[in-house]
Amino acid sequence: MHRSNFKVNLIAPQSVKRIVQNVLFPYALQFSALAVFALLIIVGLKTGGPESYGANLTPFLRKTNLTTLVVWGLWWPALIVVTIVFGRIWCLVCPMELVSNIANRASRLLGFQGVVLPAWLRKGFLVLVAYLALQLLVAGFQVHRTPLYTAYVLVGLLVLALLAGFLFREPRAFCNSFCPAALLLDTYGSLSPFSLEKARDDVCHGCITKDCIKSSNRHKIDARSCPSYLRPFDLRFHDPCVLCLQCVKVCPHANIGFGYLRSQARRQIPERAPLATVAFIFVACGFVSHELFAETPAMDKIFHFVPAWLSTQLDRPELFPWLEAVWFLAVLPAAVMSIVWLAAVCSKSTYAMSELLSRIGFSLVPVLAAGHAIKAMLKLNAWSAFLPGAMLEPDGMSAARNIVAGATQSAPSIMPAYLISVLATIILALSALFAMRVAGGRFHGPLRAPAFMGITALAMLDSIVILDLLSR
Repeated sequence: MHRSNFKVNLIAPQSVKRIVQNVLFPYALQFSALAVFALLIIVGLKTGGPESYGANLTPFLRKTNLTTLVVWGLWWPALIVVTIVFGRIWCLVCPMELVSNIANRASRLLGFQGVVLPAWLRKGFLVLVAYLALQLLVAGFQVHRTPLYTAYVLVGLLVLALLAGFLFREPRAFCNSFCPAALLLDTYGSLSPFSLEKARDDVCHGCITKDCIKSSNRHKIDARSCPSYLRPFDLRFHDPCVLCLQCVKVCPHANIGFGYLRSQARRQIPERAPLATVAFIFVACGFVSHELFAETPAMDKIFHFVPAWLSTQLDRPELFPWLEAVWFLAVLPAAVMSIVWLAAVCSKSTYAMSELLSRIGFSLVPVLAAGHAIKAMLKLNAWSAFLPGAMLEPDGMSAARNIVAGATQSAPSIMPAYLISVLATIILALSALFAMRVAGGRFHGPLRAPAFMGITALAMLDSIVILDLLSR
């Protein structure tokens, strides 16, 4: 008797099977998400920039305006938490995949064969550049505070997905090589115990037709073989599966599912992480720390002392946002790398820097993701109460003006601060213990000390913020 690889297969219930097998799945979800994106773009464009409503409203409008509230205050934090728990399940809903898919089909109908994606793009380095560019836009141009600029970002993503789908021959070129969130989804998704997997190994081994990879099924509208040219019955750790569930729909044996895997069925972390992933992990260390420090005025002031001092010395206050971006996207990651490297030197490691970081990079992810999840939790708690008002008044102008005038108070948080602080403490402690346990079992000799040191450094940065939250 062959045991299932799933402890819980979320697709197994008949009610869920009927939904997944429906010809409208997942297109109905993607078109709905596209409609929401279109609405947010329209609201953002109609609201305009600070020159039309006054810069004094900007700090409050980012919460009262539907576009900035949904994109930066609700969707982005929720994406972090959902990815850590369920992996790349957002890709199932993402409208960019839909736009790219339509563009790719249109190019084939027009007889255009597409350009071969260069190897360096397939390795994820442009995704890293896109992520850095987005963070620079946030820091330098405050796109997360301005509805108009947020609308421009959404339009840019849709146009990029359209062009990538039309121009490149490779399937899902946008998802794998251009999406600013791709490395984040891959990295944080690696923590999830939920995954796409074959239910029973023997069924796939005995399958003759292999419908999930058959070329004749490749370009069907529904129930097609894997559009990403993957092998659903033999997925590897870094395979860019976007959970479209087409392999589930086409499998004649109903043997592919999505759910909570048994430990022995989970894909093992490779010995080395790709360099683009390693670079993302350390850049994210700086970004997440920066985001968390913003929650504590004292630490935020200390963290920004150097960029503030430099902008003052240069007598160029307008440079502060850009110096801040360099500080948390380059200097702080370099500091974390230096701590890891110093631990390696002390333990007499003979690995080159790139080799060392690629070997221990994934060991930092549990604490890194925990810090990001804590920030997401704090933001969702503080911003969610603004949603009803933003839905009634999408541009949020009246609500922002009333807050500035003191006529109304900001919307209260959903949960009390002490409860959030306790949850944050538990999340950080469990993530650090888990990371130490995994690193202790995986690394020996000169690799163990730098892995432990990197985990400890990140945990200490996060704990400073949590201790401040607990003391309030």
